[in-house]
Formats: sequence, structure tokens, C-alpha cells
Amino acid sequence: MTGATASWHYYPDSLTDPEPRLGKVWLDINQMGSVQFRAFNGMEMVIADPVAPYTIEGIGSLIVAEVDEDFPVAPHLGKKIDRVHLVEERSTNSGRWFETGISLHFGSSRVHFLDIGDDLLVTEGLLSSPLPGRLRELPWNGAPSATVM
Repeated sequence: MTGATASWHYYPDSLTDPEPRLGKVWLDINQMGSVQFRAFNGMEMVIADPVAPYTIEGIGSLIVAEVDEDFPVAPHLGKKIDRVHLVEERSTNSGRWFETGISLHFGSSRVHFLDIGDDLLVTEGLLSSPLPGRLRELPWNGAPSATVM
């Protein structure tokens, strides 16, 4: 993994939503190109280049930039992804498991890309939060089903 870019949505009314919302993350992965991660009715992973920043009056601004050193993937730039696992969430209503993200493993460290309520959440470490006991990792035994855009 050689680079990481993220988009952040800044809302026009900073009193009701002062924090920007993470929109998408693009990882530059050797031999694959730029892989985009976004949460929208499930985790979506596609081969696509980062978009240009833009503003839509009344909706806000989308800022696109390389991730800073505090972003969970930053410590892993320049490292090889050793394994990819699926992340599943257990429904509180039915008890059934459904795919909600992926986990990239870098030696003993890992970074999770999760769709939590149609919001993209990127975390580092163990899957103890944000839903303790409702998330699990399973080895990904096939080729990634990424879509080329």
C-alpha cells in the first residue's frame, strides 16, 4: 500500500453538525491501482481514482486530501497487506450474520473498513468497538469482488 486519500463532507450548518463526515477512502495498492472504500447499503469496494473536491450550495463541501498521520491506515503506508478478512455483524433482531466490512492485516496489526449505519468507519486494532460482541472476522477465501469504474 503506497498511499491513502480520504474525502470529508463539511456541512453548511456547523452548529448542527460541526464535525466533518468521512465519505470515502482510496488506498493506492500496488498492482491494483486506487481502491475506493465507501459505505452505502453495505461496504462497497471499487477500483476508482479519487474525485476532485467540490461544493454544492446548501449541502456543503467535499474536501479530498491525503490522510494525515492520525488516520488509521497512515502507519501502514509502504507496508504489504498480508491478509484480507471479511467483517460480519450480527443483527440484533434476527441474530443472523451479514457482511459489513473488510479487515486488512499488516503482520500483527489490522485496519477495518466498516459500514455502520451507512457511515464509513475506519478503525485500527481489534474489533471490540463500536459494536462489542456483534462483529467478527472471517478469512476471505476468494478473490476480491471489486468493480472497476
